[in-house]
Amino acid sequence: GRRVPLWDARTGDCQSVIEPEYGARTLAFSPDGKRLAIGGSRLTIVDPSTGIADARRVTFPADRLVVWAPDGRGVLSASGSGWIHVHDIPGLGERFRLCSRTSSGTIRLAWSPDSSFIATLTFRQIDLWDARDGRHLCGISAPDPLEDVALSPDGREVVGTSVKRVVSFWNVATGALVRSYLLQNQWDA
Repeated sequence: GRRVPLWDARTGDCQSVIEPEYGARTLAFSPDGKRLAIGGSRLTIVDPSTGIADARRVTFPADRLVVWAPDGRGVLSASGSGWIHVHDIPGLGERFRLCSRTSSGTIRLAWSPDSSFIATLTFRQIDLWDARDGRHLCGISAPDPLEDVALSPDGREVVGTSVKRVVSFWNVATGALVRSYLLQNQWDA
């Protein structure tokens, strides 16, 4: 899409419409709500109250996913070509980049709660990376394809959900499986 409407959550009224030069395929607000990352053929950071983009903040393609660091000092972006970029805020300079391990590209990204490391998910593989320098910390292979990844609030466990509705928890320090369970719903009997 070429237009990003911003709605007032209380009233449902459209407050403004941002028209990013490079399109809009994925969006993420900064933790303080004062900036909006817009991923398209380029990554753009805008002030959502004005819709104005800082020209210095346009960088590499980010057509798959953008995720803000919890401390607001970094943004992850993923492109369909498989590249993951870690950008510093302010200025959006590239801290480092990673290449996805699969031809299908990275499908999910997550920051640790303290913004010190990053989790990337590609198919059956979760990789943990040092957010300062991109050093690989740990690789975790799941038995089934995974759909999402998250980190626990204390940053000690990484969680993955599989296509078979299995939720698995691994220890971040060791990569060891801690526990897993099958998601149940009201129709399972």
